[in-house]
Amino acid sequence: MKDLGIQDDYSSAVLKLEAASSHRTSNPANYLSERIHIDGASWHPSDETYPFLSVLQGALWEDRKVKITYLRSNETTVRFIEPLGLVAKRGVWYIVAKSKDELRTFRVSRLVNVEETHEWFKRPDDFDLRQYWEESTTAFKAALPKYQVKLKVRTSVLKELQRERFVSVQLIEPTSNAEWVNLDAEFNTIESACRIILSFSPSVIVLSPQELLEMLKSAIAKISAIYENF
Repeated sequence: MKDLGIQDDYSSAVLKLEAASSHRTSNPANYLSERIHIDGASWHPSDETYPFLSVLQGALWEDRKVKITYLRSNETTVRFIEPLGLVAKRGVWYIVAKSKDELRTFRVSRLVNVEETHEWFKRPDDFDLRQYWEESTTAFKAALPKYQVKLKVRTSVLKELQRERFVSVQLIEPTSNAEWVNLDAEFNTIESACRIILSFSPSVIVLSPQELLEMLKSAIAKISAIYENF
């Protein structure tokens, strides 16, 4: 609500938005939910700023095309988009739009410039913002790199490890010692696996692969050397 400028007086803002949309639909609440989706799932929070959010909002209410300059990998591209919805994911805003007959998602904080146009577009009748976001999020996660690891874990930290957002625990096997279990886990990268496992040390031990074990040994040795010379 703060990003959208309606935190101080939510009730009056909603009435204002409903009034603005009343000429388009008999159900203003549906009109708003079709265009703004709040995803509360626990990704890391952000303090990004959004100078063009209000311009995007205006285009969204009016089904108006906008010209954007988008920064990605230190390069800018210019596009004309048809904004279909705004999504907030733990403090990060995204604009879902049609661009060159394709549905695309743009991170609002990466917009270098946004210009209104005087060209309107027809919103697709069958577009469902919530469904699109859930499907694209699933596809994004499926495309992430995967790094398989075998671990020995204290049962006292098992639930905490399972709650880690960048760890997928796939198979748990008991050991002869009730305080420990062996498990197969999936991380995104070897670097991510090293950082997370170090944070659980000494309650998580790497069994394989050997390259991860060597990386951990090297990191532990460097940490030890720093404290010995402190």
